[in-house]
Amino acid sequence: MERRFRPKLLFVSLLGLGLFGLLPQQPSRASSPVQSSPVQSSPVQSSPVQSSPVQSSPVQFNPYPTPMAEPILEPVQGMTAIPVSTDAILPEDLDQPYSIVGEYSGQTYIFLHTLDAQLNVGTDWFDSNQQPISYTTFLEQERAAYWASYGNFDETLVTELALKQANDYVPVMLWLSDETANKQSVITTLNSLTSQPYQFTQGQVAPTLYSALRKADLQALQWQPSIDRIYPSRSFDPQPEPLDINAIQSPLIHSALQTEYIPAFWQDENYGGGQKLALIEPGKVRPLYVDVVASQASCTNYPFDPHATAVANVMASSGALLGVASSAKIISSCISGDGQLEEALHWADTQGADVTNISLALEGSSQLGGPDRVVDYFTRSRHRLAVVASGNEGGFVATPAKAWNALSVGGFEDMNTIKWSGDEMLDVFSSDRSHHVVSAWQNPSNQAGAWEKPEVIAVGLLEMYGDGANNTEIASWAGTSVATPQVVGLVGLLLNVAPDLVSWPEAMKAIVMASSVHNLVGPLSITPNAGDLRDGAGAIVGSLARDIASSRSLSNWTSCNFSCWGAIELTDEQFPVGTTTGGKIWAAAGERVRVVVAWPARATAYYHFGMETNLNLSILSPSNQLVTSSNRVNSSFEMVDFIAPVSGSYSINVVNVASPETEHRIGIAALVYNQSLLLEIDNNLFIPIAQAN
Repeated sequence: MERRFRPKLLFVSLLGLGLFGLLPQQPSRASSPVQSSPVQSSPVQSSPVQSSPVQSSPVQFNPYPTPMAEPILEPVQGMTAIPVSTDAILPEDLDQPYSIVGEYSGQTYIFLHTLDAQLNVGTDWFDSNQQPISYTTFLEQERAAYWASYGNFDETLVTELALKQANDYVPVMLWLSDETANKQSVITTLNSLTSQPYQFTQGQVAPTLYSALRKADLQALQWQPSIDRIYPSRSFDPQPEPLDINAIQSPLIHSALQTEYIPAFWQDENYGGGQKLALIEPGKVRPLYVDVVASQASCTNYPFDPHATAVANVMASSGALLGVASSAKIISSCISGDGQLEEALHWADTQGADVTNISLALEGSSQLGGPDRVVDYFTRSRHRLAVVASGNEGGFVATPAKAWNALSVGGFEDMNTIKWSGDEMLDVFSSDRSHHVVSAWQNPSNQAGAWEKPEVIAVGLLEMYGDGANNTEIASWAGTSVATPQVVGLVGLLLNVAPDLVSWPEAMKAIVMASSVHNLVGPLSITPNAGDLRDGAGAIVGSLARDIASSRSLSNWTSCNFSCWGAIELTDEQFPVGTTTGGKIWAAAGERVRVVVAWPARATAYYHFGMETNLNLSILSPSNQLVTSSNRVNSSFEMVDFIAPVSGSYSINVVNVASPETEHRIGIAALVYNQSLLLEIDNNLFIPIAQAN
């Protein structure tokens, strides 16, 4: 059974669990699951199915003030006062100390958010002796403690090996410490350390090797510094055939796309023409209503697949059931295991894919897996966005949707209406099967509780081609597998509005999140300390995303007079720790403003419990008063949402709290709109589907 960790801030030492007695303990090094299955986006079953999601407590910070924090609280009382306004939203956690216990070191740490003289929000760290430390020191201490306990083994591998005999073969992914190392030379060295030579497959995206090794030989490699991490390797099972769903009354895709304001692009005669949308599936796409311009050679070993065909049609069908971007091209890639994920991502990239859809998943868990790290590495190194389904089992978001740099997508039901009222996002099936979409939403384990997945949601119940012997018949599909390609199609449409976005996945992610204002669960924004929000930023709204993408005026200290986006590229000399970058956005009093800042996570062996780069986001009013801020300790984005208290130009301040980067890539999206106006045009925006293409 896979061991699960619940997201919380007080962690029990794993050494006390007695699981690792078979592994020798080694000195510290300086900082340096079960069978998988695709996301079940199969046609909805006609019979009731009971589903019990994994239960997990929401992230909770210790009560304020904690005993450890009381001595630190007194000195901060004399800090710069924050102007209080009944119209401004002030950060709830400012100047409040929080204590956490390191998951691996067992050390107690304290951090609090503070203001400098320029009203920029920073984060101060202290050890258990109340002495100031850096965020980097915190990470280094946790890494050293992890290495002393596990070496280069991933925790899930340790659990799996406990159930294996010495001569059992275990499929693994080896992530090399040196990204530039000659892989063949490394293979030669590794085989000199094992009892027998092994054949390794070299990863085509990341510094990885794949093979199946005996347990005893894996233990011989556990403390080798040339290996950064050893992950268990998994395979994706083929999708099941469509089931009989004739008794279910399902909505057409038309309703879903109108709920998401996608026809706003069609009014501009934008159907995604010229864009290449890739999908990675366990089978081939039947190219009847979609234009498949490239199909991976490995796909010849697979039959035409209903699931793959439905996903492709949601993105780009030109049939009577119109896809999101009906003029876009499709790149079809096939996959079954981890190593093939790298191969598929690499191949799609060489074919010119602008964005990649991954509607596949390993079982949800609280920890990052090897495929999550591969997706992060791909997005950061190739500068292309991957959009990944969160999973359909309730509980924890699945792998690889946990990847920091991926745009993860959950699903909801729009009740077959274009009105937002009544839309629902569920984590369990209803007993009478009146609801069919179950979306994974529980956040992965993270020491500071700042990891929010999925980032957005889309309609997860619709009708589309993909049934019958030729995959030409219409079937009802439910799940995040069909929600995800709607977001990919939206990305294709946005690339026609702003072609520069293709090489800025950080900015594209920020735009989609900033415009997803259809909130179904919890607060209107992803805010620090708010717990698990389930729907992330909200459900996608195409027309607002178009408005942001239409203007790239937001760059370093340039003002926007309306919704816009920016892509900032700076060296560490231009943006050292403690400095600020950003821009300005003009808003009228009473208008709603949402700002998202995103940057690429560096996929290290330890980034599941602490990202190396920590940026904060602050909004200052025209009179230079703090309006709101977002100060997530471990996250690859920051987000704020507020009502402008006065008319004028608001400063967007991005603060470098901690970062080892030599180059910074930051995407910013700012949305300004009249919320009541959006609701008023709900019934008038959409044109007849028959006229859309």
